[in-house]
Amino acid sequence: MMKWSALFFLFIILSSCAKEKLQQTIIRPPNCDSLRFTFNEHILPILNANCNFTECHAPGGRGAYDYTTYPTVANRVRAGTIEYRIELPTSDPQHMPEKFNLSQCDYFQIKTWIQQGYPEK
Repeated sequence: MMKWSALFFLFIILSSCAKEKLQQTIIRPPNCDSLRFTFNEHILPILNANCNFTECHAPGGRGAYDYTTYPTVANRVRAGTIEYRIELPTSDPQHMPEKFNLSQCDYFQIKTWIQQGYPEK
């Protein structure tokens, strides 16, 4: 009995430490053409329209990070923050953008860009 308890305890510890993220398949919405996305051409315009203004993530805005620069956004992607926050329900105070969802195409582009290794150019 002691042997099974020890094995079960070891399994719980090992499984709770594993934070592997499964690659999620995202379906391209209609009228969302591109298959390869870059920060400068695709993602920055989305951020400018939804996040980069004085109330949020622009220089001097109340948001903690300036999303007008690639290094800052890339660091937030590496930390998992951007992906995590756009996936929260809009009722969650941490959901971004605040109080609304991105369009299906914008969401697809950001998620795909992250999966593609979030290239700058």
